[in-house]
Amino acid sequence: MPPARTFDFSLVAGQSVGRRGVGFLRSDNDASLNGQKKFRELKPARDKEVRSRLDYWIAGGTNPRWFHGWPDLTKYKECFTFKWKENRQHQRLYGFLHHPRRRTDPRFLVCVLVYHDEKNEDETDFSILDRLNELRKDSLVIAAINKAFPEERSTKQWLQ
Repeated sequence: MPPARTFDFSLVAGQSVGRRGVGFLRSDNDASLNGQKKFRELKPARDKEVRSRLDYWIAGGTNPRWFHGWPDLTKYKECFTFKWKENRQHQRLYGFLHHPRRRTDPRFLVCVLVYHDEKNEDETDFSILDRLNELRKDSLVIAAINKAFPEERSTKQWLQ
């Protein structure tokens, strides 16, 4: 019998959180979820560059040279990527967008980064986006993400 699938989610250490946040999905039994591993291996200058792009997105910025989604493709509108170059090689962190606090803070958005890939062609590798779509709909993945963002209940009582 194969081992049970398990997932864990954590925000990027040292990264700000506002109306948006960024974190990594991991799995002990699926090595293809390599986004966090690559991120941790970044050299200091590259780490600073990538973190600044994460911060810019968190602050609500837009810059298609640094990050983008596929809002015009219905099937992939929840997929997202952060981009940079390393030694003239295009690098990508692929993930998906998720609203973990639908009841108490529906505008809060988290980018769940999953995969790292190198890219040399202009065309998108839709097989990566298809895998992201499978993950973002997986109940175990959703539970792992939502565990990091509990729905806060108000303790206020109104007097009548």
